[in-house]
Amino acid sequence: MEKSPRGGGIAEGASNWRVKDIPLQTGLNVLTATARNSSGSTASTSATVVFFPTDTIAPNLIFRGLESGLTIATSAGSVTLSGTASDNIAVAAVTWSNDRGGLGTATGTSIWSIPGIPVLSGINKITVTAADTTGNRFQQIVTVTSTHADSLLPSIHITAPTAGLSYTTKERLLPVSGQSSGR
Repeated sequence: MEKSPRGGGIAEGASNWRVKDIPLQTGLNVLTATARNSSGSTASTSATVVFFPTDTIAPNLIFRGLESGLTIATSAGSVTLSGTASDNIAVAAVTWSNDRGGLGTATGTSIWSIPGIPVLSGINKITVTAADTTGNRFQQIVTVTSTHADSLLPSIHITAPTAGLSYTTKERLLPVSGQSSGR
């Protein structure tokens, strides 16, 4: 392959040749390959490649009812977030996660709603993420300060090696497991 004014180079190989990683410009690209034999005679062929890069624009999120910034103060044990998401191609999903535990997917995409997000007493950072169909993501963090007091006591139970109150073994190492509930 001969050099051209816009770039080029020499291919690897002769009878079977290849050029690795030709940089393409957005839009129309004409690739020309030229072969030259030992006496200097040449033959050329061209291929047209149209290149449109994948989507690089992240979606956008707008929250409904949070005019004073992305903060909420509540005495409840849960909050509801809603809003809109937009993208130059299409929004695939709106998801959420709380740094204090819990995650999920909103109902809807362009117009979305997340009812009943559980929050613990204190500061909860809820990350809401809009993702488009090509994998671009945009995140916003809503800070929820809750004065909600959890009145339910946690519970815990040993289930293995026994659910009973005592167990006898000859093994030096004993795996123990159980179940718990509560926050």
